[in-house]
Amino acid sequence: MSQNTPQPETIYEYASGYCRVLDNHRLVECTFLQYPDGRRTLEEMDCDFDRCLNHADCIIAKAAREMERP
Repeated sequence: MSQNTPQPETIYEYASGYCRVLDNHRLVECTFLQYPDGRRTLEEMDCDFDRCLNHADCIIAKAAREMERP
């Protein structure tokens, strides 16, 4: 990789909504990589989303994905 290649910037945003697993409202910190060309990809959520029993229907994850930019 060239030294002149711009590196992505780490951006922190918050998504909120009702968590069915906790049966309560939840504010989740989301880590995104923001690329110089405008793309933004979701890298991590602080709620352990990957192992969540409700990950397929999670409205908080849906809100986080809506913050991504192709």
